[in-house]
Amino acid sequence: LSLATVLTENSHEILFVIRPQVGDLLSLIKAKNFNVIGLQRPKNPMLPMAPDDYSSWLQVAELDDANEFISHVKAADCVIVDHYGINERWHKKIKDNFNCLVLAIDDLNRPHFADIFLDQNLGRDPLNYQTKHACTKLIGTKYALLNPVFALVRSQCSKVLQIKDTILVSFGGSDLPNATMKVLKTLAQGKHCKNVTVLLNASAPHYHEVKAFCEQNNSSFAHIDFIEDMAHFMVDFDLVIGAPGSSSWERACLGIPSIVIPIADNQKDIGYSLQKQSAALLVDYEMIEQELNNNISKLKAGLESFSRKSYEICDGMGCQRVADEIVKRIAEY
Repeated sequence: LSLATVLTENSHEILFVIRPQVGDLLSLIKAKNFNVIGLQRPKNPMLPMAPDDYSSWLQVAELDDANEFISHVKAADCVIVDHYGINERWHKKIKDNFNCLVLAIDDLNRPHFADIFLDQNLGRDPLNYQTKHACTKLIGTKYALLNPVFALVRSQCSKVLQIKDTILVSFGGSDLPNATMKVLKTLAQGKHCKNVTVLLNASAPHYHEVKAFCEQNNSSFAHIDFIEDMAHFMVDFDLVIGAPGSSSWERACLGIPSIVIPIADNQKDIGYSLQKQSAALLVDYEMIEQELNNNISKLKAGLESFSRKSYEICDGMGCQRVADEIVKRIAEY
C-alpha cells in the first residue's frame, strides 16, 4: 500500500490482485481507492503441513495461480509480487506473457527470475541471493517500504529523548501462538505494567481473550483494535514489545527500541540482527516468563543508547527509492 501510494503520486496506475481469505486486506485496499481484483476462492485449498510449507500458503498450485492472474490482468509494465508461495516459475510465466518487469519482494534464499529483487531486512548480503538473469538487488533497510508519513514524523521528532514510561505490545495481525497473551500475563506479574497499550485487531484468533484481559485490568492495560496513522501513534511509546517483522523498520525510523519475540521462523534472523545492532533485545517465545521483565529493565536502563542505535537503522525513505528504481527500469525496458 505504501509503495502503491508513492507510485500513484508519480502518475502510475495501480492494480492489486489478491486471493481472498480470512484476515485479508481487501476492504482496506478498496478504502484507499485502489482497484482490486479478487481471485477465486479454491473449493479445496492446499493446507500447510508445517509452518515453512510456503507453497501451500498460495492455496493453489503455483502455475495455476499464474494462469488465473494472467486471465484477469490484461497488461502491465511492472508486476510486483510479495508471496512466499510464489517462485521463479511464476515470475518467468508472467514475464513471458506480459513482456514486463517483475519485482520480487522476498527474504528467503531461493531462486528468482525477477528484474528487481527487494529484501528490506537488516544485515543481508546481496551475494546470498540466486537470480537467473540480470537483476537489480535492493537490499537492506534503506529500501524498507514504510508509509512516507514515518519519514515526516521522524523529521518532526525532538532529538532530545522524552521518557514517557509507556509500552506498546503489538505482534501484527494474527499472532497464531498468542504471544500477546503470554506477554500481558508476564507484564502483570512485574513492575512494568503501568501504561501498557495492546494493539490487536478482530481478525486475530485470540482477539477476544486479549480484549477481555485488558478490560479486566484496565487500570494498567488498554486495548486498541486498529490504528490508521501508525507513525503518529507509535511516537508516544518508549518501547515496543512485538515480533521482529517489517514493523521493526517503522519502530527504527522513529528511534523506538524494542523487545523482539520471533513467532515465525523467518523472523529469527531479523531479531538477531536487531540485537547485534543494539537496537533491541531478543527474547525467545519459550522464555517470555523467565526473561521479559528483566530485559525491559535492561532496555529502560539504557533507553537513550538503544533509541539512538534504533534511529540509525532506517530513515523511512525506502518507498521513494524503490519507486524511483521502478520508474527508471520501466523507462529502460
